[in-house]
Amino acid sequence: MKKILFLLIACLYGFTCMAQQTALTDTVSIRLPDGAKKINREQSIDFVKTQFDNYQALLYRVTLYKFDYRYEADHVLLLFSPPNNGKKISDDFLLVKSKPLGEEHEMRKRPNRTTEFKTINNNQVLIVYDTYKQNTIGDYDVYCINSAHDRYLHVVLNFDLSYKEKAKKMMDDILQGLKFTK
Repeated sequence: MKKILFLLIACLYGFTCMAQQTALTDTVSIRLPDGAKKINREQSIDFVKTQFDNYQALLYRVTLYKFDYRYEADHVLLLFSPPNNGKKISDDFLLVKSKPLGEEHEMRKRPNRTTEFKTINNNQVLIVYDTYKQNTIGDYDVYCINSAHDRYLHVVLNFDLSYKEKAKKMMDDILQGLKFTK
C-alpha cells in the first residue's frame, strides 16, 4: 500500500513539474516554462521598469509592439506576437528578419549580436541574440515558420544577463514544444 501511495505521489509531482503546453490560438501551441505566469501589458511594463531599470528601448518594445501573449517566468519576460493568419510567407522572410534595419541603425554597431538559423521539428527558426545596456540585459528575438510557409510565430525573451542560461533553456524548450496546427 505504501508503494502504491508513493508511486501515486511521485506521478502527481512529475505531472505538476512538467512544462505547460498552452494553446496561444487555434493554430499554434507552445510549451511554457515551469511556473510561467500570464501577465498583461501593464504588468510587462512594470516588469521592465523594475527588472531593467526603466530601460527605454525595452519599454518602447513592450508598450508599442503587438504582443498579445505575455508571460513572466523566473525573472524572464516572454513575449509572443499573434501568429499570422495563414497567408503565404516569403522564402526570404527569415533572412530579411536576420538583418539590421539600415546602415545607420544602432544594431550594426552591436558586437554581441548573433544570428542562428535552425530547423526544429520541421519548423524553420531564426534566433537573434543580443545584449543591451552595457551588456546587462539579454534578448532573444526568435522567428519560427512552419513547413508549409503559411504560419509563423515571433517570440521574444528579455532577461538580466545573470539569467542567460535559464533563458536559453526556456527558449529551447519553447521551440521544441512549438506546434503549428491547421
